[in-house]
Amino acid sequence: MNKESLNRDKRTISCSQSAFFNKRLLPLCFPALVILVAFLVLAAPDKSSGEKLADLLGIAAVSLAFAYIIRRQLTGIADRVIDHGDALTVVFGEEQETLAYRDILSATYLRFARPPRVILNLGRDSRFGSVLYFLPKRRWYALPFT
Repeated sequence: MNKESLNRDKRTISCSQSAFFNKRLLPLCFPALVILVAFLVLAAPDKSSGEKLADLLGIAAVSLAFAYIIRRQLTGIADRVIDHGDALTVVFGEEQETLAYRDILSATYLRFARPPRVILNLGRDSRFGSVLYFLPKRRWYALPFT
């Protein structure tokens, strides 16, 4: 399947903007925030160097824990999933594979996960494994002020 056929797709069922933010921008923003906080700790005039070192070690430990959690949450998420009516095309970067519906054993929607995701369990191994994850399109509702 070439890029022209992807442009004429039936329906994209994944949120490519959300996948782009979560997989590409969030890993860049998080270290910048850690560096900013570390700079603010180092710039504090009323702390001794031992206290600053202890604060920096604490920041490093917490940031490594958060980085691990973020990385774990975003590993294996497809960039785009396209519904062709009788098959799905799964896109990871430049690689893509078309999966027939008969190859999908189950589909699970985890709405309380952050970010919400769909899990596809396959009956066979694909190029990307036997379990695929993608971020579904979400509707945004205007919430009334209470």
